[in-house]
Amino acid sequence: MGFQGQLSSVNLADIFQTLHMNRQTGTLIVTGPGPIVVHIYFDNGQVAVCAAAPVEGYAFLIHSLLRKGMLQADQAQDLQHRLQATGQPVRDLLLASGAVGEGEVDEIAAWCIEEVVCPIFEWSEGDFTFADGAPLAALQSVDVVSMGRGGLQTTQLLLEATRRKDEWKRIREVITDANALYVVDNDGRANLRNIQTDAEILKVLRYLDGRHRLDDIASAVGVTRFDTFAIAAQLVLAGVARPRTPQELVADADALRRTGELDTARALLESVLPAANVPEVIRPLAEINAELKNAPRAVELYLELIQLAQDQGNLEQARADLDTVLSLSPDDPDLQFDRAKVLSELGHMEDAAAAYVAAAQAFLATRDTERAIDACHRAKNLVPKNPDPHRYLAKAYLMTGQTENALVEYRALWHALLTSLRPRRAIEVLRETLEADCRFANVKEQVLNQALNSEAVKTSKATRVLVYVVMGLALAGAAVLGVEYWTRILRVRGAGEAVATFEATKGERQRAGQHLDLQREIDALRKQYGEIPQVAEHLSQISAEIAKDFENLAQRQLETAATLADGGQFAKAIATVTDLKQRFPGTPAASGADARIEALRQQQIGTQVVAVADEARRRWDADDWDGATAQLAEVLKAGELPTDIRTKLGATAADWNAALHSAQRLGERAARLEQGGHLREA
Repeated sequence: MGFQGQLSSVNLADIFQTLHMNRQTGTLIVTGPGPIVVHIYFDNGQVAVCAAAPVEGYAFLIHSLLRKGMLQADQAQDLQHRLQATGQPVRDLLLASGAVGEGEVDEIAAWCIEEVVCPIFEWSEGDFTFADGAPLAALQSVDVVSMGRGGLQTTQLLLEATRRKDEWKRIREVITDANALYVVDNDGRANLRNIQTDAEILKVLRYLDGRHRLDDIASAVGVTRFDTFAIAAQLVLAGVARPRTPQELVADADALRRTGELDTARALLESVLPAANVPEVIRPLAEINAELKNAPRAVELYLELIQLAQDQGNLEQARADLDTVLSLSPDDPDLQFDRAKVLSELGHMEDAAAAYVAAAQAFLATRDTERAIDACHRAKNLVPKNPDPHRYLAKAYLMTGQTENALVEYRALWHALLTSLRPRRAIEVLRETLEADCRFANVKEQVLNQALNSEAVKTSKATRVLVYVVMGLALAGAAVLGVEYWTRILRVRGAGEAVATFEATKGERQRAGQHLDLQREIDALRKQYGEIPQVAEHLSQISAEIAKDFENLAQRQLETAATLADGGQFAKAIATVTDLKQRFPGTPAASGADARIEALRQQQIGTQVVAVADEARRRWDADDWDGATAQLAEVLKAGELPTDIRTKLGATAADWNAALHSAQRLGERAARLEQGGHLREA
């Protein structure tokens, strides 16, 4: 009679006991996390057959015999080939080949079943089903693990499963993080003499280099996962192995990155991230993913950095990271929207409005009109005279059928255009916009009619007529008054038009970083119209505004370099100051660029040297005097050491060399080594 249930409500050991005591025959199917499915066949209450996945291209039973040295590699290959060619069950094939005896096959088959079945006793979630009768299809393949006539004693399997379950509890008290990377350092190698080693311990030891997870080691050396973790726990308790610290892993990953081993560096940082989810780990991991063209993961990590920067109030860093993310995912409207919010909080209203408009355009491209409308409203609130928010807001309303709202925004667009353009040019831009964005003829006609009949256009026409009359009078008067009158009237008018044309594009060109070009054009206007006092004064005001904006941009870039340096990213900080020097010549920020670059280089060298010197100090304190002095001597060979650091380290080196020639201090060192049990070194 079959039955089924859930592991959360029934103890799996009780199920095995029941099947054993009732001497039942049938298939037990246990489904766990993953989902992982295990099929076990009972014959009169004893475990007879178990399904097992192939390992490295071999049937599990053949692979186990090979790993334990009971088969040669060529024998295993031949048996696997014959298994696939003949379809003969693997147990029968092994016995027929004569390569191993029946007792050996039973022994290894029992071990295989334990490896498959024991782990399921740790599952607390999952389902089980027992089906009476002959083995199910999953247990009739040629590569299943099958016991001999007596089967595997169920009580023996339960005892082994219970032992392992208890042992796992003890292991997890020592190996608290299954993904941790363990290493055997100098102290660990010294402690190795205090434990007995066997072949499996030596296999695991070879891979405890701080770059392999225990699960990876188990797969690589052919030791079971349980035994690998048990060996690692034993080595940790003996002081032979220890988990690497996040700081060590980050430094190791940085070294790997410098040598071009990006995949290995990424794997190291990914392993440390769950335990140290901090910018010092996230940033290099994001940068490496970007270098490897893994944009989705890089974006995900940069978004974490952005959130952390915002939480800490570091909005400049958040903006810089957002710019990086946008370069990786330029079509993401959410990123444009977030960038706009950061710029707004920083007080860069025009840049924020432009970013909101960019987000609105991206939202419209995905037909997310609701968010496009929200972005446009935010841009309008920041810079009411900017025409772009009104343009794309009208477009969004048209896409959703809100014609009246679209007409309102087109009227607002017209008024915004008039703030920076002459009426005639504003009409041209409005017409071009309608042709590009609006497919409704009646809407276009209504908007253009309202614009053409507006007071601005009427006044413009009247002004043009008046100008023509005045010009006629001026020309007539010029014949009488001569060149002086022409200069006073037409020169003033020409100057006004030239300055107005210049101002119409000034804001956009400032945002594009064309400050130097703008100043050159102002100089040209001064040469042409500088004799007109009001024009000269106005040009001076404009020049001062441009210069101030130019200096502010340079100062912000200098602050960005300082932030990078504070975060230890000296190479990027130096590149940022070098770029500042080239892009912002003549500004106060650029005037000290060379000194700042040199200071950053010295700071970079100092940081690197101090880290090595600290390591030498640790070795000296650990009585590794020879290693410490050699390491410190290498540091002092560097030609670019800052004077204060060279002086300090020179004094340390002199003290250490004196100690190496002092009988008293050498005797004290020997006593410490002897007390610590290092008799040979003492």
